[in-house]
Amino acid sequence: MTDIYNLVCMQAASKWIGDVRNARAIIKENTVRQLQMLDMLPYGAAPLGEYPKIVVYPEFSLQGIPCMSWEGDNVFRWLQGVSEEIPGVTTDEFARKSVEKDCYQQAVLWERDPSLGDDVFFESAFITDPKGKVALVRRRLILGMPGVTTTCDVYDEYVKKYGPDPVDALFPVLETPYGVLGPIICCEMSTPEIARALVLNGAEVLLHSTSEPHPHNNTLIQQKHFRDMQRPVRASDNTVYLASCNIGRTTSDAGVPEFRDRGCSEILDWHGNRLARIDGPGEAIATAPMDIDALRRARMKSLFGGLRTEVFAPVFLTRTAWPLNRKVRDQRQRAELVAEVQRSLLARKAMRPP
Repeated sequence: MTDIYNLVCMQAASKWIGDVRNARAIIKENTVRQLQMLDMLPYGAAPLGEYPKIVVYPEFSLQGIPCMSWEGDNVFRWLQGVSEEIPGVTTDEFARKSVEKDCYQQAVLWERDPSLGDDVFFESAFITDPKGKVALVRRRLILGMPGVTTTCDVYDEYVKKYGPDPVDALFPVLETPYGVLGPIICCEMSTPEIARALVLNGAEVLLHSTSEPHPHNNTLIQQKHFRDMQRPVRASDNTVYLASCNIGRTTSDAGVPEFRDRGCSEILDWHGNRLARIDGPGEAIATAPMDIDALRRARMKSLFGGLRTEVFAPVFLTRTAWPLNRKVRDQRQRAELVAEVQRSLLARKAMRPP
């Protein structure tokens, strides 16, 4: 008989940090609330009478995002006040809960990494395991926020520290009794290569921690958010389960709108079919059964194994765009780098001017 395991999205509320002097207290409050939601699962939210084995929380749900102007180095200074090391005090709380509930949990933190420099701040997904450890950390690869470091920005140093294999360093996956887990953060869903790289490294379940505002194109004609179109494609193209968890409600001493994010967390199977979905914002829990053996049988029959990766490698190696090892501390530096990249793309006709 095939074992069925439960996969859960915790569409949790979050208080965002405006005054960094209150950072520790707010992070603690958010952590307590989100782990409290895990205690509520037996009350009608877990199908098949089984407790969940894999739980994913939203992006920004522990610290928020900078609630001020992004001009100058404001974001950088905010990160100095709110970031934490991993493992650390917050991941320890998640690890203890993973032991108590015998499950794997993914959440996201603004992380400082002093080993790579005092000016290095990552957005990092971490997974805690039933043994009480941080079993995996994956730092975000692409992000357009000035002051935040991506693994591309410190590529050489990062691979040297977390390598030697750059694939394992940049696209780590976690093997569990319930499938191989691969973290993906927010807008990385819009870069197909990231999902594909995680899957080629073994991922069977993509855990998508995200923070998605209401779409600007939500008209009577076009009701779909662009992520609602991307996620089924990522799941079906890569033959994976996909759990995408958005923030439910936001508050802040800086006046963040209560329903800034649209909610709509969802769980999809490897065909892109929605197994569970939360229809809107607010705190809620989405739960769906997951059959890893069925997924593995489907993969054995799929054309995915016939992917000709060698054919595509020269394209990515010779048609580069954004440069490696270029940290951006403030908005001015980012604008200059964007202009430099655009000039390069225009010069080799990868882009055309309007």
